[in-house]
Amino acid sequence: MVRLKTRWMLVRVDTRETMAPTFDGDRDDRVADDLPSRKDITTCIRQAISSTLGVAGERPASELQVRFWDPNSRLLLLRVPRDECGRVRASLTLWGHLPLSSSSSCRIVASVLSVNGSARTAKRSALHTIQKYYRQRIGAMVKTNRKRFEKECKKLQELIGMIQAID
Repeated sequence: MVRLKTRWMLVRVDTRETMAPTFDGDRDDRVADDLPSRKDITTCIRQAISSTLGVAGERPASELQVRFWDPNSRLLLLRVPRDECGRVRASLTLWGHLPLSSSSSCRIVASVLSVNGSARTAKRSALHTIQKYYRQRIGAMVKTNRKRFEKECKKLQELIGMIQAID
């Protein structure tokens, strides 16, 4: 039996509000509350691939899996077929709108941060990116806001556990 060869893509989804480099945790939380769930993200990406590639996009769209989604850091970990990786990457580049939890949509930019050949290297890349994001976010909170610091540390621990559980 032949196994399906896959690639793992780590993608950052940025909106207009999250493009500016600020470390205002309250603003990040408001933006994260508006972003859709993992299931909705999967549906949006599949629709974007199908609309971009037409009939040729049906296979990569159906075999794509969102294995991890964090609205705070706006990171996606996608599992795609190896031979369709280039097409999916091109479709993500052209993906421009994301429906919000309210009845509106926002313009987005999807940036592929890394493409990995195995789950182990993809997890390593995702962990490194998540830790870097939270290190910047909570660096100044240690002395000023202890409760918020502890809350962010718990979030980070949960995310690390979720990433390590990916198979």
